[in-house]
Amino acid sequence: MLNEKNLSLAGWFSVVSAVITLPLIIIGFISGMSENKSAALLYLEALFSTGYVVIYVYIFTILKRLLNEKVAFHDVDKYITFLIWINVAITVFSVITLPFIKVQEIVGVGMLILMIPLGVIYVVFGIKLLNCEDNLFGYLKPFSYMTIATGIMMATIVFILFGMITSIISDVILALIFFKAAKLVQTQGSFASKQD
Repeated sequence: MLNEKNLSLAGWFSVVSAVITLPLIIIGFISGMSENKSAALLYLEALFSTGYVVIYVYIFTILKRLLNEKVAFHDVDKYITFLIWINVAITVFSVITLPFIKVQEIVGVGMLILMIPLGVIYVVFGIKLLNCEDNLFGYLKPFSYMTIATGIMMATIVFILFGMITSIISDVILALIFFKAAKLVQTQGSFASKQD
């Protein structure tokens, strides 16, 4: 069962995710432009990528549990699982291939192609989430719309940078949901006695 600590940590991780998204893009851009990557740059990119995916997995695992426990909403469970596994697979593959410049070029193209199905999953996830009977403290629609927007931007590839902006906004909204849920659990002890 979710407790205040789980939810608060997910909230802070969502804030961290929002904050490190831009540095991740910048590091990726610098890394992509570098012919000879320094060991420091490789370690930094690997550290940021690994840290980001660990945070991502935690956030989405807690989101799934929140939806399941607060309102018994299971319509997006499989989409959350897909998002987690795709992000883990992308990160593991990109970190393993970091030292190999020629392989990285092929991986880069592969990652861009993977953005299309990943974006589609985000769009479907956002649309399905709108069917939730609980308004998640008033943030259900803003979060869903930002998730849909992020998915569309990712799937088109051309607007992927704009997708990073909507992703940051989405992380901030998610942080607010987690903090509100943590406060509710703190005051009530569980979700059982109140539905929003």
